[in-house]
Amino acid sequence: MRPHVVNRFDHKLLISPSGKCRGQVKLLITVLSVYGNVNRRRAIRQSWGNLAKRPDVRLVFIFGQQTTESFNNYLMEESITFGDIIQYDFKDSYRNLTLKSLSILRWARENCPNAQFILKVDDDITIVTSRLYAILRNLEPKGIIYGTYNNAFLVVRKGKWNISYSDYPFSFFPAYVAGGAYVLSSDVAETLLNAARHVPLLPVEDVFITGILAHIKSIPLTQDSNFLLRDYFPKYKQRTCDRVSHDTVAIMVVTFEERSLVYQMNRTFLDLEGCTTQQHSTLVV
Repeated sequence: MRPHVVNRFDHKLLISPSGKCRGQVKLLITVLSVYGNVNRRRAIRQSWGNLAKRPDVRLVFIFGQQTTESFNNYLMEESITFGDIIQYDFKDSYRNLTLKSLSILRWARENCPNAQFILKVDDDITIVTSRLYAILRNLEPKGIIYGTYNNAFLVVRKGKWNISYSDYPFSFFPAYVAGGAYVLSSDVAETLLNAARHVPLLPVEDVFITGILAHIKSIPLTQDSNFLLRDYFPKYKQRTCDRVSHDTVAIMVVTFEERSLVYQMNRTFLDLEGCTTQQHSTLVV
């Protein structure tokens, strides 16, 4: 951690929903998306994103600057239609995922300071909203980094995930929670954002935010091994609830084409919400 500021987080806010966080906000859902994933955003709004219709939940999608002006114009049109788009003027790229995720925390602090919890989630994840909300009801909104725990692991120096010695001189990353979906309490989000101003960014957003920054600030991780299920391949003749733990909250659905992915995200959500309803009915009886 440097004594001086190395990241100012002063990128211009290009699009922001006005008055999004008026009133009480228990949960701010922030989805990392890219311009081309229009159908995923539609699927989220129509399925698990419907949780945002609760009076104390808000849903937003975050973007950086797109490669062409027509793409930026489309996001503006989508913002006018749905009122849930955030865009900053940094380049929207894979190497900027950490900056993009930290910009969620910045937007929350500046535009939604009354949110008790922030859910960071990728747009290929399906959330079982009834289970998520049940977890939040039992959590005090203080000191929380909640998700699926990953042990410390060796730093990769070559390839897609390469990290230079000058950026990170240690051999191992600290333990962290998986970046597909995790929950932060608002006080932790503020602490991590302030710490990030003094630490050079690394292009592994979950490790950097919930591992390195959390370690620097001595924030414990709340482990839930069932929170995120990665690399789930749906099977057409089997219901998801017959293959997935009834405690699973977030599922990374994997298919071989985009059209199938959107369909399977919706199907997975409906299956798991149905399982949850059946489970509750059984308990009541």
